Amino acid sequence: MVEELAPGRWRGRGTRSPKALRAAAIPILVLLLLLSGCPGSGPGGAPSVGSTVGAHSYGLAGASAPGTRSAAVTPASSTCWGTVATVGVGSIPSAVAYDSAKGEVFVANSNSNNVSVISDATNTVGATVSVGSGPQGIAYDGARGEVFVANSNSNTVSVISDATNTVAATLHVGTYPFGVAYDTAKGAVFVANYWSNNVSVISDITDAVVAAVRVGTNPTGVASDPAKGEIFVTNWSSGNVSVISDSTNVAVATVNVGTDPDSVTYDGAKGEAFVGNSYTNNASVILDSTNSVVATIHAGTFPNGVAYDSAQGEVFVANAGSNNVSVIRDANNAVVASVNVGSYPDGVAYDSAKGEVFVANGVSNSVSVLAPMMCPLSAMATASPLGGTAPLPVTFTANASGGTTPYTWTWRFGDGGTAATQNASHTFNSAGSYVARLWVNDSAGGHATSSVVISVTAPLTVSASGTPTSGNVPLAVTFTGSASGGTSPYTYAWGFGDGSVGSSYVSPSHTYNSSGTYRAKFTVTDSASHAVVKWLNFTATAKSSLSVTATGVPTSGSAPLTVAFSSSASGGSTPYSWAWRFGDGSTATTQNPSHSYASAGTYAARVWVNDSAGGRATATTSVTVTSGSVPTLASVSVNPPSDALQVGTSASFTASPTCTGGTCPAGTIYSWSLTNSLATLGSNNGNPVQLAAGSTAGAVTLFVNATLNGVTREASATITISSTPVPTLASVSVSPSLASLATGGTQAFTASATCNGGTCLSGVAYAWSLSNTLGTVSSSSGGSTVFTAGGTIGTSMLTVQAALNGKSAWANATITISPPKSCSPCSPGFLGFSGDTGYLLVGAVVAVVAAVAAFVWMKRRKGPSTPAPPPTPPQAESPPPVAQPPT
Repeated sequence: MVEELAPGRWRGRGTRSPKALRAAAIPILVLLLLLSGCPGSGPGGAPSVGSTVGAHSYGLAGASAPGTRSAAVTPASSTCWGTVATVGVGSIPSAVAYDSAKGEVFVANSNSNNVSVISDATNTVGATVSVGSGPQGIAYDGARGEVFVANSNSNTVSVISDATNTVAATLHVGTYPFGVAYDTAKGAVFVANYWSNNVSVISDITDAVVAAVRVGTNPTGVASDPAKGEIFVTNWSSGNVSVISDSTNVAVATVNVGTDPDSVTYDGAKGEAFVGNSYTNNASVILDSTNSVVATIHAGTFPNGVAYDSAQGEVFVANAGSNNVSVIRDANNAVVASVNVGSYPDGVAYDSAKGEVFVANGVSNSVSVLAPMMCPLSAMATASPLGGTAPLPVTFTANASGGTTPYTWTWRFGDGGTAATQNASHTFNSAGSYVARLWVNDSAGGHATSSVVISVTAPLTVSASGTPTSGNVPLAVTFTGSASGGTSPYTYAWGFGDGSVGSSYVSPSHTYNSSGTYRAKFTVTDSASHAVVKWLNFTATAKSSLSVTATGVPTSGSAPLTVAFSSSASGGSTPYSWAWRFGDGSTATTQNPSHSYASAGTYAARVWVNDSAGGRATATTSVTVTSGSVPTLASVSVNPPSDALQVGTSASFTASPTCTGGTCPAGTIYSWSLTNSLATLGSNNGNPVQLAAGSTAGAVTLFVNATLNGVTREASATITISSTPVPTLASVSVSPSLASLATGGTQAFTASATCNGGTCLSGVAYAWSLSNTLGTVSSSSGGSTVFTAGGTIGTSMLTVQAALNGKSAWANATITISPPKSCSPCSPGFLGFSGDTGYLLVGAVVAVVAAVAAFVWMKRRKGPSTPAPPPTPPQAESPPPVAQPPT
């Protein structure tokens, strides 16, 4: 398996070669590049000159003839860069090194496992040297005339002798060697081992590994700083650069740079290292005296390779994603040119002898040769200011570079005005957008042009309004402002005239909380410091309390009775909203509605008025409707009429209708509703209804509408919801529950209530009643009573009703009344005993004799006796009947 680090960069896993995968990706990449129409690519993919390079052919005075060596050519100060040759090499070239001794360029071809040797005199491949598997990095050792090649897939370094262009040695290093650099100060080669996270140090005298230095995660690029005797190593996954002292072979510093740093080069003129950060598309500049980043320069897409041009003081950055090379001037750390090259430029090297730059194009399988050349004529026009209010005076400035001096200048300002000087002034008197164009001609007949756009606007105008302009306090006003003309953007300032903090919004809102007359100020200032002010007046008055009256005509009559209702409101804050309930279940939302009552009854018609400030008032008028003897729905009640619940508990409520003219017939329809959401109903129809308290304490009103034969009546119950437990009545008992009295006798009874949710609170009400007139009770209420039996024998049922928070419970006591027993005077009795005593003694003697006779008879029976079955246990005595609660 392989994993791509960035375009043109791979790291291996297992045994598969990353170069093989890169080769397999070439057709896809080429197809994508062709479909995208890469800028700067000519027919056949040949790179063209970058946008900053003119159409002049390359030719420099003093250039060396083929096959000879000479010093680097120093071009004129006004120079650009362009492609002067394209050399075909092996498969997927990834790294380049320059051999100053022989004037040759060595190119590591990572997929064909060889090195191409290019002669810089002829820009042709003179030799091909087979090396290890997957060569990725390459460096030239000027002291020994050797080239060191890092073979990523075989974990080796091949040492090539430039005298014979053959491999003189093969050295084993760390895992997946990637970048390599020669340290001229120490005479050593440093190799970045990607997977080992270290750097191998090779002595160029013995061609042997003498040390391994631990660095960051996944090191890729290496560069030597001979001035300080330090080595810079880019750590791809760490996002930093390790600085190694070549005297101790120890990492002495770590410098954080951009994301995925890939390569690094050393600028000897300024003592700086330039790092290409692949995924942040920029280059970090590290000062070697402090080992800190002093600048970050934006480059192209996926900058992979970097190289330093000592003659021009420029750094070349190969951008693999944008197929070009960025030229950075190290004097000011600025990109001064961009040159289009082949597909996926990866490695780059500077040829100090010819002053050329060699770029390895990984997908094109070629090397682009870049050289400095004279820049074409270019012009730049600037103006100040670029916009404003008419009449607008503008100063124009012209600059030119390249071509052949002296230059001539021509301005056309877009409104008919012209000038023939390098710098000019012109005034625009009317609003509009003008294109001012500059023409520059040089002495060789070249010309260039540049333009600048001037926007001239009309004078600043402002409008402002506020709604409403008067009303009761609190008076909420919505302000609206607008501006046009002048020079945008605008700044806004509102002052409301009541001492409050103003607003910088164009259309704010503000509330006047005190009565009075206020003057609001709206100021608009444009970017040219022109200001316009508008004033607005507002009046706020103190409001009276909201009140409402209600009347109906007529207020009485026979059914069906049509009543015209009217209402009037005053005070509060207008506008008002209206809501009527006519008492029979019907409603309306107009100020003066009309309503027809279909059946007899007395109705309370109520109107509610809400004002715009949240105030509320209500009024009621009464209507009496009479009818014949046909039973009609007269009223409805809710039982219990009030209740107290704890949050999260529930209760049941029952509606009871009452009719005029007789008993209510079957078929009453019920509809339930609540005034707020503190509770919910199990169903909004049917009877009874289940109500569940929510999680918030408060009060809620339960309404029921009962409808029978087209007539609707309304009733309500008030429910108080408490956050603490509310004891509710569970049962009541009476003591004693059984009593026997003689006529005229008395018995005291006591009632005890039991509650759910805690101890019964004070306020339990008791009501006592009897099932007949066999006796009387001393009190009809209270927790105790005294029963007095009358003169008639029989049985009476005493019932007590306990009530608490709308809940009731009942208990009964059974009282048996018998005649009084008296022995004065008593009869002689039997056998001389008084009263019934004689008769009792005789009965006892007879019972004993009968028992003895039965025993003797059983003993005389023949045969074994059969045991009798066990006696049937007596049944438990049923409790006395409980009276049903009254309806």
